[in-house]
Amino acid sequence: GCPHACSFCDQRAISGEDKMTPEKAAEELQKAFSIPQPDGAEIAFFGGSFTCLPPERMKAYLDAAWPYLESGQAESLRCSTRPDGISPEILPVLRAYRMRTVELGAQSFSDKVLSLNGRGHTAAQIESAFTLLRENGFTAGLQIMTGLPGETEEDLALTVESVCRLYPDLLRIYPTAVIRGTPMARWMAEGKFTPKGTEESVALCAPILARMEREGIPVIRVGLHPSKELESQVVGGCYHPAFKELCLARIWRDKV
Repeated sequence: GCPHACSFCDQRAISGEDKMTPEKAAEELQKAFSIPQPDGAEIAFFGGSFTCLPPERMKAYLDAAWPYLESGQAESLRCSTRPDGISPEILPVLRAYRMRTVELGAQSFSDKVLSLNGRGHTAAQIESAFTLLRENGFTAGLQIMTGLPGETEEDLALTVESVCRLYPDLLRIYPTAVIRGTPMARWMAEGKFTPKGTEESVALCAPILARMEREGIPVIRVGLHPSKELESQVVGGCYHPAFKELCLARIWRDKV
């Protein structure tokens, strides 16, 4: 659903799926719910900007999930999307299908960094979308990245302070991984961008994780979700299947 080609993004490699049609989604859900699920089960739409899909296609996915919500096998839905994919018009549609949690891919609160990386939205749009979600009773999450091209210490500090000020219900922190075929991979090959490796990324992300723990903001993921397909496509930067553990170890080492 995303209309942009951000510097870091190859959604197929990240999500591990080429064409997840509404029909295939229905098949996957049928398979999943053929096994009893725990109380409070959620159905999640990740891997792209869900609310940026054409309305009828988005509703087709929601319709595939609806029987499990109606029967009580699932309690709610969650999705990820872009800040400019949230509007007053779309929220009633999401609510009608029991969408409870919406995660916004903010990445940075520096307009300079957002522009350099082709995000196609501003920091003000992040805050506007987040406020809309909160005011309309949704559980609102944020996703941020560290080590993006053009990012300075001041830019990252601005992002961290903005997250603390908005106080999301949950947060994901992603160190930059360079994926084959992306603009960022080209910049790296041309010598225009040197990504931060694992050690450098731990040094950036561990203090953020510690800060969020102090603030009481739940961090539900640090680092990209590992998959064999993603691993085969990463050509630089930071990718580690247990990156959060490395950050926690650094926090405790520093305390010692």
